[in-house]
Amino acid sequence: MYFAFYFFTIFFGIFRGFIFSRRTLNVYKKKEINFLITVTLVTLVIGTFMEVIVPSIYVKGGAGGLLDLTNSYLLIWGAGIIYAMLRYRIFRISPTGAADDIVHNISDILLLLDRNMNIVYANAAACTALKYKQDDLAGLPFLSIINEKDMIKIINPPGLIKNMDIELVASDRTPAFVSFSISMMHDSSGPRGFILVARDISERRIYEKRIKRERDNARAYLESAGVMFVLLGRDGCIKMANKKAVDKLGYASETELLGKNWPESFIPGEKSAEFKSAIDNGFAGVSDPRPLTADMLCRGGSRIMVKWNFTQIKNPGENSDDILCAGDDITEEYKNADRLNKLSTAVRQSPVSIVITDTQENITYVNPKFSEVTGYSEDEVYGKNPRILKSGETSMESYKKMWEQLSSGKTWHGEFHNKRKDGSLFWENASITPVKNSEGYITSYLAVKEDITGEKLVREELKVSYEKLKELDVLKENFMSMVSHELRTPITSIKGFLSLILGGSAGPVNPAQREFIEIIKNNSDRLLTLINDLLDVSKMESGAFTITKKENDLIPVIKNAIKDISSIVARKHINISFEGGETPLIFPFDDYRISQTIINLLNNSIKFSRENSQIIISVKKSAFSAIAVPGHAGCSFSPDSKFAVIRVRDFGTGFPPEYAEKIFNRFYQVENVNNRAHQGTGLGLSIVKSIIELHGGCVWAESEGLDKGACFVVIIPLLS
Repeated sequence: MYFAFYFFTIFFGIFRGFIFSRRTLNVYKKKEINFLITVTLVTLVIGTFMEVIVPSIYVKGGAGGLLDLTNSYLLIWGAGIIYAMLRYRIFRISPTGAADDIVHNISDILLLLDRNMNIVYANAAACTALKYKQDDLAGLPFLSIINEKDMIKIINPPGLIKNMDIELVASDRTPAFVSFSISMMHDSSGPRGFILVARDISERRIYEKRIKRERDNARAYLESAGVMFVLLGRDGCIKMANKKAVDKLGYASETELLGKNWPESFIPGEKSAEFKSAIDNGFAGVSDPRPLTADMLCRGGSRIMVKWNFTQIKNPGENSDDILCAGDDITEEYKNADRLNKLSTAVRQSPVSIVITDTQENITYVNPKFSEVTGYSEDEVYGKNPRILKSGETSMESYKKMWEQLSSGKTWHGEFHNKRKDGSLFWENASITPVKNSEGYITSYLAVKEDITGEKLVREELKVSYEKLKELDVLKENFMSMVSHELRTPITSIKGFLSLILGGSAGPVNPAQREFIEIIKNNSDRLLTLINDLLDVSKMESGAFTITKKENDLIPVIKNAIKDISSIVARKHINISFEGGETPLIFPFDDYRISQTIINLLNNSIKFSRENSQIIISVKKSAFSAIAVPGHAGCSFSPDSKFAVIRVRDFGTGFPPEYAEKIFNRFYQVENVNNRAHQGTGLGLSIVKSIIELHGGCVWAESEGLDKGACFVVIIPLLS
């Protein structure tokens, strides 16, 4: 019964302890119960051995002194219980002790400061980083271990500082870079001091310096690169632009570009959407090996052509990546390619034959016009000598001279009488130029040839016609001279006898006779004037029309011209007023020809003026800058040049303004020849123009329209 009670009690206690150990959440209680169960089981094994097995051995053979140890298991069990209580209840870890141990052994630097910021306590990490013993640090002012350049950051007693990077100074004056935080300690009586926790960032600083150096090197490369670099975010906005990009786009600094949307601000037209698509593909990891060529809109409105490539830039630790756009300015290449394309198109579509040969005179290129003219295709003549076109009618001496000139680097011009593929002959006007490389050596020859077969025929016909015309012109001049002289003599004689008759030399003249004789005399005057005009025109055409300048006063010349036409003016009851004063206007001119000019202009005004009207003739001295010269006059002089300005103003029929350029043309009539109301040959104004131009001056006519009169202006230089 004792043993049954003994085993029951022990096993019940073990069972209850096992159940409690499974249910409790207290780690120390769990460990304590498990230890007690283990000790109890060990004691049970020992007790069973001592109480059951040993006595049976003793009864059979005797156990000697073992029976003296019969109760030793009780000592083992009691020692186990005492150890468990001491280990898990009395001597387990206390919060205060654990805190001291943690603070002293943490890897971060920890300093406790009093209210005057003197160091009260420093843990092992602080002593190691600052290379001080713990007792040496105690009592030191905190500011004494801070680098002077960082003093300003914490010069005032801090209330709270988080993650500030400063440089601490170790006992051997070496730097220790830390990121620290300071907070204030309080108790019931108020602030007690400060807690400073710092983490050594020396390795991070070294890494940051390395990263900065690599970034600076990369930036230096980007800045010195000969291509444009632009870094874009996912929104397409500029994060970075190198100097090349800033300069090419016409901006002063990178700052002006940052934040601008690249496709929208700088890619005009349809290419903007294509550029956005390329950026999106880059972020998606879909790279297109083909570069994107697009116009770039620069500041000021100018454009450049750029070829772009895109690279995705990974940003470790960040959620977004960037796109690096590398652009090469191909504006000049694009222009050159465009020029070459235009040149190639122009050569292919040229209306003249173009042939290129190498220095051995072998054909390397012919354009389609060559094939059209000669009948040979490009394949048929490639590599062959142009002599296949020879007809045998061009002398060897001509070819020899041509090659001598080409070999000296000069361009040769001449004509060939060549033969087509079908055997027919044709003429070519050729210009052959040596093509030189950058070193001045001839690399090929360029021949530009035009088929002039038709022109040759026309030229021959024109030559024959020209010779005939020259003969006719000589005959015309002789005829004009002969007719004019032959007519002048009898007309002059007729005028003389008419004057005698009117003067009464042949007896009294009744009124009817006088009227008829006056008509004959007037028509004789007109005929003589026409003959004189024709003679002048003939002289002008032959180049024999000249003037003789000498110092004259213009005022008397104009007054005498007015008197010479007084009879004509009187018949139409027209009043001519002269506005020129009596001040002499002396300069070199041909008085006869200027008088002829004034008379022709007055006759023209009288012819187109109504009866009882007025004509005003004025003359004055003026600088060219003060003269309103119309564009159709076609004269230009220095603004300071001095001129005699003659104006003849009438109030007659006038003319449309668009006729102002034509009325000085020879034989030109404003009125229709078949129904005109005023007689004339159209030579007078033409002669006026020639006379004034021989004097170095200019003449023009002005009118506001029909029935608004006309004004003829003559300007003659005052200096010879």
